[in-house]
Amino acid sequence: MNFGEQIKQLRKSNEITQQEMGARLGVSRQAISHWENNRNLPDIEMLIIISKEFDISLDILILGGNDMNNMTEKIIRDGSELRKMKMKINAVKIGVFLFILSLISYFIGLFFAPISKENYFGDFSEYTMLSGLIVVFVVGLLSFSERIQDKKNDERYILKMIGPACMIFGVLLYTFTLWTGLISGLIGILLSFVGFILIIFQNLSKE
Repeated sequence: MNFGEQIKQLRKSNEITQQEMGARLGVSRQAISHWENNRNLPDIEMLIIISKEFDISLDILILGGNDMNNMTEKIIRDGSELRKMKMKINAVKIGVFLFILSLISYFIGLFFAPISKENYFGDFSEYTMLSGLIVVFVVGLLSFSERIQDKKNDERYILKMIGPACMIFGVLLYTFTLWTGLISGLIGILLSFVGFILIIFQNLSKE
């Protein structure tokens, strides 16, 4: 039995309407209708509320019997997406650390390195900055690939591709700046972080 059938059966066994069930759970009638028709599924916090309000086991709600139902699949999928998101955040933390290290190296070279000697700190700063951007670039590629794979199941996938695209283009722009000296490398850095913020926001706003 899938989750929609469970909710409908639970509501009918309590002899209440969708409106009344929604009022007891603090959601709209439309939300109940979406659950019953498997158009949408509640999060784990709402499952706990349903379990307490209607005195039903979480195991029954999540598992729905001997076979894996759509709610079980959603929880597994959400857990997998959360792990991927944490990996991306950790990767970008490494990138941010490299950016900060490169800025420190840059200012050390600017203020303390002898003018008559080659500025090794400046070279180290550039390579460290580039390393950080490479990390961001990889995260952008992974996110872009995920958006392409999910396009059949998400009508807003084009909007969700903007973040990864910004990260990728920002890194390419910064690399172009290093090689040619044209344009400001700061634009590429800012664009990369705008893309990262968009990706974080999109993942946090998932239903």
